[in-house]
Amino acid sequence: MEFKVTFSGRFERIKFGIPVLDDALTAGVSRGTTLLFIGPPGVGKSLFIYYAIKNFLERGELVLIVSFDDDPNAVLYSLSSIGVDVEKYVKNCLLYTSDAADELDGVDLGGRRII
Repeated sequence: MEFKVTFSGRFERIKFGIPVLDDALTAGVSRGTTLLFIGPPGVGKSLFIYYAIKNFLERGELVLIVSFDDDPNAVLYSLSSIGVDVEKYVKNCLLYTSDAADELDGVDLGGRRII
């Protein structure tokens, strides 16, 4: 099997679909960027991310949710409460969840484990 990697010198930029964030990040963020949203309890971090996930799914983007604190089923329930058709996106292989706290829930990539 042969893999070919090409680089054009430009990164694809994506928007979150949330006006206040997209306005602050005028060019968007590079696809594949890992972001960490931190803050005190109750400021809306999770809700903010749920709406971003909703927007990504509606655009046909693949979403992987790695849950560190909440049960993945609770996350899916929260998504459904804001109008995400969770069953549809899971069935169409656009929405995946992984429980980082459960060592049995993960993906084995030839000896490297991704949870």
